[in-house]
Amino acid sequence: MKQLSLLFALLLVMGSTLQAQEVMEVTTPVITKKTATWCVNCGTWGWDLFEGLVAQNQNDVVLMAAHFGGSQLENATSTAFVSNLGGAGQPRFYVNNDQQSVNSGNAIASIGTISDLAATIAMEAPVANTGMIGTLDGTMLNVDAKVKFFQEADGEFYLGVYILENNFMFTQTGQSGTVPHKYILQDKITADAFGDEIVNGAVAVGDEFTFNYTTDLADYDTANVSIAAIIYEKNGAFYDIVNAWQIKEFEVEEEEPNSVTEASTIKEMSLAPNPVVDATTLNFQLVEAGTVEIQLFNQAGQVVWSQRTQGLTGTNTVVIQPANQLPAGAYTVQLIHQGKAAQKALIWQ
Repeated sequence: MKQLSLLFALLLVMGSTLQAQEVMEVTTPVITKKTATWCVNCGTWGWDLFEGLVAQNQNDVVLMAAHFGGSQLENATSTAFVSNLGGAGQPRFYVNNDQQSVNSGNAIASIGTISDLAATIAMEAPVANTGMIGTLDGTMLNVDAKVKFFQEADGEFYLGVYILENNFMFTQTGQSGTVPHKYILQDKITADAFGDEIVNGAVAVGDEFTFNYTTDLADYDTANVSIAAIIYEKNGAFYDIVNAWQIKEFEVEEEEPNSVTEASTIKEMSLAPNPVVDATTLNFQLVEAGTVEIQLFNQAGQVVWSQRTQGLTGTNTVVIQPANQLPAGAYTVQLIHQGKAAQKALIWQ
């Protein structure tokens, strides 16, 4: 009966998550600044241009500063991203894949020109879009994403998901001291810089595809982190931006009580490491000795590992290591002792 109750609860959680992943039928362009910390133009007229674009567009477009060419803020993802856009030198500015003609002479006027172009693109009917929910558990971020097509299409489509960090304090040639860099492209969440394949071939109106990602934000200021999703259509060796979406706020995973009953015989329960790659250690304390059943459930409510052991009064330790490698995702560990149950969430990487 307890297993069925847990399955029902898991299905309720899954159902509410899927319902909350609303995919808006809108088009959101991407404005990118190709930049470098050593670049004096990036820190003078290019700096002012991007600041102006942020001021006018940060609620309507996905903005990112992608560092390149030996910049101290360059990373593998930003290098791949700007290489796909093309164009020599820094600073360079792009709306989706199209480079804009900007220089020191027209930088201020280009704020309006680029913003107008982005607004025009935003009025176009979307081919597809992404909806996302980000749930933060400590420093671990879980992202549930859904892609929905609003038009018939035939091509090779990908979903890339990225970590952007706003107001990242660092030096910049052309600026004095340490300054806040806006919307730095810090990393990818997907395995590849241009993401996971959504579909290769024909797709119908209303077709939906779901994805799940987990990443550790321990190295970031989560208050300034946003997650951007970009849908691409592959065109030969290049990836053309189809649409984008961004979330700047995350749900916070509240600590659940160890026991589902008030008078539990299970005093404490913890998992380490969590997230886990191949094995984790379950530590728990019992008020009195007795048989303990430990079960590991996947998101479908299926038991993927179980063990029965004789628990001792006080501290007990059990290693959870399934015989076969588990798919990455969210799991639940349930411990049952004398008719009482406790659960803990576990992320498998």
